[in-house]
Amino acid sequence: MKLHELESVEEISLEPSIKKSGLVKANVSDERLAELRSKNVLSDQIIFPADRDFAVLIHQASRYQEVFLVDRETDRVAVYLLLYKFGNFAYSVEEIKARKTYQGRGLGIKLYRFLIKQLDITLISGKQQSPGGARLWSELYKTPGITVYGFNPSAKDKKDRFFHVEPDESGNIESLAGRDVYGLELSYLERTPRLIATAK
Repeated sequence: MKLHELESVEEISLEPSIKKSGLVKANVSDERLAELRSKNVLSDQIIFPADRDFAVLIHQASRYQEVFLVDRETDRVAVYLLLYKFGNFAYSVEEIKARKTYQGRGLGIKLYRFLIKQLDITLISGKQQSPGGARLWSELYKTPGITVYGFNPSAKDKKDRFFHVEPDESGNIESLAGRDVYGLELSYLERTPRLIATAK
């Protein structure tokens, strides 16, 4: 995604046309994958280049995508991502779940990098970040071939919509446009600053 395409965005609806409750929860991700397979609505299996023991399967709908990182040996879902369409140019990360037995292997960040660099998907952070989410975005910031910057959809002037971000001394991106990304005040705001990660 090129910056000039982002600059052309005027208004962005953050309300998806689907309900989260109609989608998968972490403990039923295998069942959700089986359901989508039975409907034959998944992409072809893509061998995961970061770890060939896994494959990526994607369910593409009009307003969202579901991404499954699947263990090729056991056919169990290791990581699940729910991405909502954000305007016409990107996807907002609304949910990421990793099965406990696969945690600690860096699969989440590897999957983000794969989506951005290999599939050319521009990702936008959610309205609020957990400390784990902030670490993941900070790792993206350090990744060659990926650009991370701030996006403030509520800025009145287009030139103020996009801004430079840098990790602090501990390596985390902690604030956007002067707002604490961990702050509870962000949870009820519809048009809060976000992080954007896109291929260079």
